[in-house]
Amino acid sequence: METIHRVIREACKADAEAFLTYLKTIGGESDNLTIDEKGLSFTIEQESEFLDTTAQSHNNLCLLSLEGDTIIGSLSLTAPSRPRVAHCAEMGISVLQAYWGQGVASALMEKMLNWAKNPSTGIRKIELKVRVDNQRAIDLYRRFSFVEEGRVFRMLFIDGQFHDGLSMALLLD
Repeated sequence: METIHRVIREACKADAEAFLTYLKTIGGESDNLTIDEKGLSFTIEQESEFLDTTAQSHNNLCLLSLEGDTIIGSLSLTAPSRPRVAHCAEMGISVLQAYWGQGVASALMEKMLNWAKNPSTGIRKIELKVRVDNQRAIDLYRRFSFVEEGRVFRMLFIDGQFHDGLSMALLLD
């Protein structure tokens, strides 16, 4: 019987097409994300360029969790280049629904934190927004020492309804 291995690695430009497909899938599986089943409106070339630029940045990161050749989760950190705010990265994370509860998100978080804590990144704060009713995600972030900073009113608008969010953050120093 063949064993399928899971790995976490940084995304590269060759992942663009598979990543865009993954984003459409997760967008259709969950109302907890800012994207829907349409995914992103990027072309493969645009996504390839974005992933390449991210990979070359000292304070931006895109991680993929793969089972074999299939993307099952992703985590991104995006920090601005302006010096006054370059220390503060925004995090986004997602996992295919079939893999919820299997430790994929925790593994991505651990890998990201090991990377972000390296002084060369310059990152000193990680921020995220999460729906107030997404308790599983809130519990995950709290396990990694994220704290609530405030409520984000009308964060998402889905099927004619507004959904509030929480702003959460982790200070790295």
